Amino acid sequence: MRLKLTPFKHQQEYIKFALQCDFTLCGDEMGLGKTLSAIGVSVAMQSTTLVICPAFLKHNWKAEYLKFTDLKEDEITIDKKTGKSKVVITSYSKLKSAKSYFEW
Repeated sequence: MRLKLTPFKHQQEYIKFALQCDFTLCGDEMGLGKTLSAIGVSVAMQSTTLVICPAFLKHNWKAEYLKFTDLKEDEITIDKKTGKSKVVITSYSKLKSAKSYFEW
C-alpha cells in the first residue's frame, strides 16, 4: 500500500512521531488533514489496519483510502475482514456487539 500524494510537512512530522509511539492522538484543528495523517501512519506500518469510527463515516473513510492510496476496492472492507483486506472499517457499535468477530 502506498500514498498517491506527498503529505504536507506537518502531516509528515506527525506520521514520523506516531511511528515512534505505542499510542498517539492527532489533535490538529479541523481542516489540517487528520484523516490523511492517519492513513499515512497506516501506510507506513504496512499491516492490516482497523478503522473504528461513527457508523455514518464508514463509507467516507473507505472513499478517503481509495482517494489517497493505491488500494483496490476489495482490499478495503466494511464491517468484515476477508483474505484480501488491508483495511477494515467498522463502527463503535458494531465492534462492541461483535467482540469475537474481529479476531486478528
